[in-house]
Amino acid sequence: DGLDEISILGRTSIAEVKNGKVEKYEIEPEDFGIPRCDLEEVAGGSPEFNARVIRDIFEGRDRGPRYNFLLLNSGAALYVGEMAESLEEGIERAREVIESGAAARKLGEYIARSNELRSKG
Repeated sequence: DGLDEISILGRTSIAEVKNGKVEKYEIEPEDFGIPRCDLEEVAGGSPEFNARVIRDIFEGRDRGPRYNFLLLNSGAALYVGEMAESLEEGIERAREVIESGAAARKLGEYIARSNELRSKG
């Protein structure tokens, strides 16, 4: 599908280095209980649009394809960063961070700090 992230549009090829060896395999969103979608359902837009999307996800207003896309890729980041034992665990941890409100709180802190620094010039 041409995406540079793990896709929820279809199959993604993975090359994982484990114990010094490269293991190649493919995954599909359904492997993780995530339904497929069309590109239009997850396409980004202007910076303002993208900011609204992430806020909607973090604040619980969007639990559709964009949310699922974020879960899968955040889960992968947690797994690759060795903060989860598996991709499945990474997805679950990402879900917990978003649904607990921790992601929204951290985003709010980041925005407040950015605004503070901007006002200081």
